[in-house]
Amino acid sequence: EYARAAAEIAAKRGWKLRYIAMNVRQDLPLCRALVSETGGEAAAAWEDTAALTRLFASARLTVSMRLHALTLSYLAGTPAFGIDGDGRIAAFAKECGIPYRVVEECGDIAAALEEALTAETPDETIWNDRLAAGRAALARALRAPEKEKEK
Repeated sequence: EYARAAAEIAAKRGWKLRYIAMNVRQDLPLCRALVSETGGEAAAAWEDTAALTRLFASARLTVSMRLHALTLSYLAGTPAFGIDGDGRIAAFAKECGIPYRVVEECGDIAAALEEALTAETPDETIWNDRLAAGRAALARALRAPEKEKEK
């Protein structure tokens, strides 16, 4: 459902749809299946962190279940939308103001993705604050599943 909504937005705006396998072993088969269903291309994430960061910085929108993809998008100032399955995406997204949904949540996904596109991009003067906030939010998000287990 998310892939179809992203494909519709990409087609409407003339954007190239790219599925990036952040965890190649787990994600690449799914990425290839989504390409068969929606078009676009599938690619494995580069091991070169600088190149991967440039990839997310050049994106028009990131839709991801992977925390590191959202983190790179956030730090690059790229609009993003998170899909949460274990609490980490929700924790990071809430803290950073990134729209997200829980995997099981339904509704108008295309409208939610369009809303993500209107998110404010960082001003150069607040860039260092955003980097520091992103690092802190990432650290807390990584601890979120541990806190859930303690309850």
